[in-house]
Amino acid sequence: MFEEIKYVPYPSATFALSGDKLSVGAPWLDLEVEVDESHQAAAHSALQRLHSGQRDGGDSQFFGFFAEHPLLHVVPRHFAGEFQPHDVNPNNVVLMSDDPRDFVRFIAARLELDPVSVFDLIGSCYEWSLAEALAASRLPNAEAYDPFSAYTYVRERRLLHQATRAEDAQRFLENLLELRRDNEPEFFRVMADVLAQQYYVTRDCQACLTPALDHLPEIRAQVVRYIAEEQHHDELILRSIRELTDKPADQFRFTKEIAIETEVIKYAAHVCPLAFACLVSVMEGTAYPERDQVSTLLAESSKPHSAKGVEAHFHINRDNNHTAIPETFVAVLPPISANVVKSALRMTEVAIKLDAALSSRMHADFIGR
Repeated sequence: MFEEIKYVPYPSATFALSGDKLSVGAPWLDLEVEVDESHQAAAHSALQRLHSGQRDGGDSQFFGFFAEHPLLHVVPRHFAGEFQPHDVNPNNVVLMSDDPRDFVRFIAARLELDPVSVFDLIGSCYEWSLAEALAASRLPNAEAYDPFSAYTYVRERRLLHQATRAEDAQRFLENLLELRRDNEPEFFRVMADVLAQQYYVTRDCQACLTPALDHLPEIRAQVVRYIAEEQHHDELILRSIRELTDKPADQFRFTKEIAIETEVIKYAAHVCPLAFACLVSVMEGTAYPERDQVSTLLAESSKPHSAKGVEAHFHINRDNNHTAIPETFVAVLPPISANVVKSALRMTEVAIKLDAALSSRMHADFIGR
């Protein structure tokens, strides 16, 4: 059994206290919270130790207040009792080459797609450090690794990469807004294609999740609940698309990025619980804004009803806190092997490089043509 969770801030997160205001920042998130007088001494002590380089989890009670935000790493925990580290499926192809293009070729072949056009997104070698991932998650009392620590390490790498592409996503939204003002019929055509990407993911969600029931028994109960919450989400997205176009669903345009990324999730469900959890985190996102930006674009158009399905989907996910779903998976996993960490790191690197480039690809394919 693992001991209780202890948190330390990510190296990329900053904490600064000024009076009773605590400012917390990361490349993907900024917060400001008020620290009442009874907690200010603890805050000063915790930040002093943090800034002096003490990252052993000794101030976990204070930093734990931020556990709902993607700002913290789980310190590797002691595990009491005998165990055999959980290993990956021996046929897991992501472990067979140090060139990520080989993994993408394998995944694309399952879809009968030519992956060459996405190779520029992923490069010819993995960039995320396996040595760092292992060091960040190694158990203190055994030659094995903490799945929760590995998950939070991979999550930080993923968020840092997304932050480098955040301007692309913002620019795409601005271009859509401009298109709506200048040529609304064309805007509706483009938005139907944009929503089709979300439809692809929700349509294939059950196929992505159900393999985990048979191949990843450690998280079966959690996956059963998740599957129940994800049912019929594709119908919500399709409802919005139908307000914009009468094009048959079999004629929707899907990018290679979204198809390959979704297939990676499906493959992870067969071979590696930790990789599956990390990829569900990619699929569900990390934090919910006040409003869904896509549904807002539609709601403020001359076809406001086109926002209804997308908005309903957004609220279901937010109200059920789907960004926390992956943590319910990793919380029940036993100690893991180095190959499990490696699989999760590499699959997530491939998936997020495809995912983060989606805005640019949609701009080029749907607007820039």
